[in-house]
Amino acid sequence: MDGLAFLPIGDIKDGMAYLKNIVPEEAESLLNYFDETYVNGNYSQVKNENNKIVLRNCPPIFPPNLWNVNESTLNDEKRTNNSTEGWNLRFSKLVGQTHPTIWTIINKIKLEVASDETKLAQIELGVRCTQTEATNHGV
Repeated sequence: MDGLAFLPIGDIKDGMAYLKNIVPEEAESLLNYFDETYVNGNYSQVKNENNKIVLRNCPPIFPPNLWNVNESTLNDEKRTNNSTEGWNLRFSKLVGQTHPTIWTIINKIKLEVASDETKLAQIELGVRCTQTEATNHGV
């Protein structure tokens, strides 16, 4: 399944069809879940204007254009969002709670901006910071 991420987007559905032909029985439910969530979506029953039940195709929650890295790989670009995830982790630790109020978030963002401005001022003055600090602050 992970190889699908490296196929050209136009070939992903064919890749999934191939996997469905060769998947061991014990892995079928996993492959079906992956297909519904990331590739083809699923079907749901809905009533049409004539009050008949029909099947409607629901797109995947995370379509291939969100996770496919074929072009990134060919262009020798980054294939992950690790820098963004690092910031998210740091910010969640800064906020310190799972469901903060909007006021808590605003105050924490103000603290984050002040911290960034301080680090940028230090860089302008020639104070060295670590590569991790510079990367985390977009420098």
